Amino acid sequence: MEVRLGFLKWVAVILTILDRVNSVSGSCHFSFVDDNKLYNYTLDSPIPFFPHGVQSEDGFYKVAANETVLWFQLCDGMIFNHDPPRCVDCRDCGGASRCGMGCSALVANNIEGYDVCTTIGRASSIDMNIIDRKNPNTGVIVKMSSSGLKFNCSLSVSVICDPNRGPHSLEKTGKCDYATVLTHPSGCAKIEHVHGRGWGWLGTLGIIILCLFGAYLLVGAGYRYIKLGVRGIHIIPNLDFWTGLPQTTQPPPYSSSAAVFRKARLSPYLFTLLSFVLFVSVLYGADLTCIFGHRKKREKLPFAVGKTDEGCDVFSGRWVFDESTRPLYEESECPYIQPQLTCQEHGRPDKDYQKWRWQPHGCDLPSFNATLMLETIRGKRMMFVGDSLNRGQYVSMICLLHKLIPDDAKSMETFDSDSRTVFTAKTYNATIEFYWAPFLLESNSDNAIVHRISDRIVRKGSINKHGKHWKGVDLLVFNTYLWWMTGVEFKIILGSFNDEVKDIVKLPTTEAYRMAMKTMLRWVRKNMDPKKTRVFFTSMSPSHGNGIEWGGEPGGNCYNQTTLIEDPNYWGSDSRKNIMEVIGDVFSKSKVPISFLNITQLSNYRKDAHTSIYKKQWSPLTPEQIANPVSYADCPMHANNEATNYCCAEVSPLSPPLHSVRLASLFAVFFFGEDLTYIFYVELQLGPTAVRIMGLETKREELPPFAIGKNEEGCGVFSGRWNFDESTRPLYEESECPYIQPQLTFQEHGRPDKVPEMALADPRLRSSQEYNATIEFHWAPFLLESNSDDAVVHKVSEKIVRKGCINKHGKHWEGVDILVFNTYLWWMTALFKLWSIDDEVKNVVEMPTMEAYRMAMKSLERWVQKNMDPEKTRVFFTSMSPVHGKNIFARSTDWGGDRGGSCYNQTTLSEDPNYKGSDSTDDIMQIIGEVFNKSKVPITFLNITQLSSYRKDAHTSIYKKQRSRLSPEQLANPIRYDCVHWCLPGLQDTWNELLFAKLFYPLTL
Repeated sequence: MEVRLGFLKWVAVILTILDRVNSVSGSCHFSFVDDNKLYNYTLDSPIPFFPHGVQSEDGFYKVAANETVLWFQLCDGMIFNHDPPRCVDCRDCGGASRCGMGCSALVANNIEGYDVCTTIGRASSIDMNIIDRKNPNTGVIVKMSSSGLKFNCSLSVSVICDPNRGPHSLEKTGKCDYATVLTHPSGCAKIEHVHGRGWGWLGTLGIIILCLFGAYLLVGAGYRYIKLGVRGIHIIPNLDFWTGLPQTTQPPPYSSSAAVFRKARLSPYLFTLLSFVLFVSVLYGADLTCIFGHRKKREKLPFAVGKTDEGCDVFSGRWVFDESTRPLYEESECPYIQPQLTCQEHGRPDKDYQKWRWQPHGCDLPSFNATLMLETIRGKRMMFVGDSLNRGQYVSMICLLHKLIPDDAKSMETFDSDSRTVFTAKTYNATIEFYWAPFLLESNSDNAIVHRISDRIVRKGSINKHGKHWKGVDLLVFNTYLWWMTGVEFKIILGSFNDEVKDIVKLPTTEAYRMAMKTMLRWVRKNMDPKKTRVFFTSMSPSHGNGIEWGGEPGGNCYNQTTLIEDPNYWGSDSRKNIMEVIGDVFSKSKVPISFLNITQLSNYRKDAHTSIYKKQWSPLTPEQIANPVSYADCPMHANNEATNYCCAEVSPLSPPLHSVRLASLFAVFFFGEDLTYIFYVELQLGPTAVRIMGLETKREELPPFAIGKNEEGCGVFSGRWNFDESTRPLYEESECPYIQPQLTFQEHGRPDKVPEMALADPRLRSSQEYNATIEFHWAPFLLESNSDDAVVHKVSEKIVRKGCINKHGKHWEGVDILVFNTYLWWMTALFKLWSIDDEVKNVVEMPTMEAYRMAMKSLERWVQKNMDPEKTRVFFTSMSPVHGKNIFARSTDWGGDRGGSCYNQTTLSEDPNYKGSDSTDDIMQIIGEVFNKSKVPITFLNITQLSSYRKDAHTSIYKKQRSRLSPEQLANPIRYDCVHWCLPGLQDTWNELLFAKLFYPLTL
């Protein structure tokens, strides 16, 4: 009996361990499982724009109430009721701006005249817990407690999942107990779906049993070998039991089963263990499915360039008023907006509806990047198919992109009796199209102009009339909903519209809609290649025709509405949940991936964003309508209305009007997926109903750090030609950039001509945005230590480099995320000298320049291998920059110029595609290739030499600030001047374009 009780105690210990595995907490780290989801909170981990997580970057948070003032540093466990002391020797604590609990100055007996007893100081314990278990993503509470001689003090900080606004007011909850609220993105949980993904507790139990069994064998064998001197197979403990175990489970010949049971009784230990294993298996049997059904690896979705955070639902969030970044452009700037959507032009008096930005819970929405979008659809067709709401989103997309395209390189045309509208970006060989098909299937409302028919009829299963126009499209965005909402039943024609006797039946609207969804899926499965194309479906767009639903006046609608609906659970009655269930049911059975854009809930809040009365009216208004604007405001859903429209005044990512909401959602799912490492799904939160939209599984493909896409196979960005482009170049004027050194300001110093370059850029960057980033330059002309390391005085006639010594400079490069190296011109002497610079007696040796350069490259490669993490950082090396001057390395005769000439007065390019200056030595290129090819850390080579060789016109020449007054001889002979450096704006802007391409779009992923 005692033995049994002892074994049961061990079982209890194992259960306790298992319970601890499922709930882990620590200093600013907390995890718990709820409803098959693992919620992780790590407040001190870096997140975008907050490198220290919730920790204050400039010292301490300050919070006050009446005469009480507290300073605190979360996670470091520091609380003060006086000005926090300055740190002393805090290099190991994150620097003087963020001390932490390791700094001795913070626990000294007396600090700048303050007594220790007046300081709460270091917290003796830090406890974390969830604020609301029913809504775990609300945030967490961090309680810092400190035990003292007089008082036990504490500070409870509620970290709310929200954009950062710092701590709120302080509340005193006890004699020395305080509470405050801190809004910060770190309070948002990272969610992982854990059900059915592994062996669960059963796996943990198995591991424990195996470990115990292994320890038993190891200890037993050791004891028998050392103490008893046993050798061979008999070293195994209890060998007789293990060898006789098979016989105990087999009945002897001709014996009854009852006799066998009596003779071979189960050991009580074995019986207890088997019972426990059976209990866990039954309790957690669902987890066993993963033993037999492993998740398949998936191919990366076409066009996707990254992934959103695990558990990030971009469709769940709230609207944030944002005057600093919204609107992205004015209504008047986009000539493609239809008059039905131009609210400002038609008299809307307010503009606040343009300044709301959508903020998902627990993550950030990727910003809409027009350049990325255009580059991605280069050579492709993108098409929106559906009703006027999808047409509004189509126009929205064009408004976001058109400013990057020159006027003579874009056009808008209509085809197929106005059913198809095509915007062409000629320089990108791309089209963005809209196709009118309000039901997707063939119907009696297919005329793109005249389609207001009260008795709507759809032809059963007939999609090919429209579908033939969708073939060959790379990106398809469908929508259909409002036109189906004519009542509880819908008319379906079983034959053709051309039949004399038409066979028309009535179906419940939901069943008619289900038939349309199944037909669309069959067409997609037959005509769209999931490895090359993407298909999206946009959920229903709500109307706001009944003001009572949001607490408005009876008979009211969206007219004169300028505020949002604040109830997060608001769901208009026009957004039918049974339709959402139909979509979820049909799409979940699809064998092809269709990305679902769930814009319904977020659009429900926006009663302020409809066109209302501020649009072009297609027929004269009656006196009754003029007297009652509510009667003709475009927001309710009526059977005869074309659709519910939203203002298109500024169509920005997730800002009103609501067409842009869908665009930003489309952009996020299009480029970043919902989760590219697992099955794509979206949960539609419909009160008690949850619909899951499933897609295909794809294989995960790792991107290099910072890369967001892949260049085309065979595309050599360093091989090409220069195009003269006055429409888009230069990207900036010399006078607009205050950071250009006077040695490079050629216009300021009298150059009479301008030479535009070729490039591509997105002008939508805003100078007011905070990036928490640095772009740095470090002077190291040889990369190694040399006698030319002074950044100001470095013109030395006899250049000497210290062999292999890179750490003098390298210590300044540590911690850099993106490094761009170059070194070449300073090496160009016949022989090169190497020595140890600090030695009194300098041991200087000469070696061929090529060998000295090889030594430098090897030193660089070793430093990179030791200090750069290829999973987090990128390293680039720029090839030699050509010279077009009068010296021993470059001659004007190389390009057919006069003997003794240089870059001075050169205004044309070298047209010979095979031109290569004599200063660009093949030996150097060969050395770089040999060394870098053996590198275990990838170093991306930026080969700017050939393309720069053509640009003898782009040097600063004489048009720069001179460091000393020119002599009469120099003034008389200007060809001696600078043919090494380049004017800005100019050639080096293209170098940065190439760096941009290699950084974000490497040739291979």
